[in-house]
Amino acid sequence: MNDGQKAEEFAARYITSRGLKIVERNWKTYWCEIDIVATHKKTVHIVEVKHRKSGRHGAALEYITDTKKQQLCLAAQHWVTENGWRGDCQIDAIGITGDIELNNLRYVPGAIEVDQ
Repeated sequence: MNDGQKAEEFAARYITSRGLKIVERNWKTYWCEIDIVATHKKTVHIVEVKHRKSGRHGAALEYITDTKKQQLCLAAQHWVTENGWRGDCQIDAIGITGDIELNNLRYVPGAIEVDQ
């Protein structure tokens, strides 16, 4: 398992501990991959996970580009449509900068605005 996969696994355990239920992992469209799809109450959470081994050139969350944000918005809308989701949708971000451990994890619910 590479560091990216370890970070995604760690992030999945983290959001599960916060009460979210994971329904998909690594869901792909032809233009984008959603790392984690989870639900909580009436909201689907599209979760982008970023890991950087070092914060020397910026924290992990700073590496989510505007292009990636646009791709995630389109992918979120596609997932909602394809799955007939009737509740709310939000895009969350998890950044892990440094070693993959809780002290280095930053969770930002609703980090990216979804055009619904």
